[in-house]
Amino acid sequence: MMKQNFVESPAISELLSIVIITRNAKSLLRKCLQSIYANVSFPFEIIIIDNASNDHTVDMIMADFPEVRLIRNKRNRGVAPARNQGLCLCRGNYILILDDDTYIIGNAIDKMIAFMQEHPAVGICGPKLIGSNGELLPNSKRFPSLFSFMCNRFINQPTADSPSALQKHLMLDWDHVQAGSVDYVIGACQIIERNALDDVGFYDDTIFYGPEDIDMCYRMWQKGYQIWCVPDATIVHVTRRITKKNPFTLMSVRHLLAILRLFLKYRNKDFKKITECNDARRGNAGKRN
Repeated sequence: MMKQNFVESPAISELLSIVIITRNAKSLLRKCLQSIYANVSFPFEIIIIDNASNDHTVDMIMADFPEVRLIRNKRNRGVAPARNQGLCLCRGNYILILDDDTYIIGNAIDKMIAFMQEHPAVGICGPKLIGSNGELLPNSKRFPSLFSFMCNRFINQPTADSPSALQKHLMLDWDHVQAGSVDYVIGACQIIERNALDDVGFYDDTIFYGPEDIDMCYRMWQKGYQIWCVPDATIVHVTRRITKKNPFTLMSVRHLLAILRLFLKYRNKDFKKITECNDARRGNAGKRN
């Protein structure tokens, strides 16, 4: 396997930092890493945070990808705290947050970086996400109401018959063809511009798992940065839907508590203005008939 794109000490302006957290996903992580080396031409460093895996994930990383920077947590620290561990080590001007159950198709990452270089007002951008069978996955979303968020929590496969609030939240009316300004993109794949991150700050590490991506994107909007989806860039997400498969696990409870905390945190804030502005930017051309 060729690994010529990994570089030890390039100039910061020429480096992409890739942060991946993982837990018991050895095979998926291997495919994810292989896709990075095969498809990213921008110079990069990889930082992996292992949240106490017990399936020999760490052994695989050390044997097959010894050049990555590896953090080994003795316990599962959750999503936001682990990502922040990685962010502390990033040296690049752009930071790719990537889930371990994703893999890159073609030059998707290069396209997103090029887009951000051409649009300096964008603090975070995301790709079009598709499932392993090619189906479109909701990656770009409008800020939710508590009702739509709870619907999304319990409805595994949204359809045209789902509540209208959920359809609006998931942007099922948008054709995902042209790049568009959106309220937020999910954390499965985000590219964050370094100056924007320095201005806004890291993920809220009191969120163990759940809406840390909403919180980050909302704070970006508060600081004057934009969030865009670039559908020309495609990433495959082999979604595991851990909390939807079993709503009564400890992880599910933590997810629900994080959702409630988000709405308490921003109870006096107004998501609606951002949503209306983004809908106007995209215009009717981006709507499905």
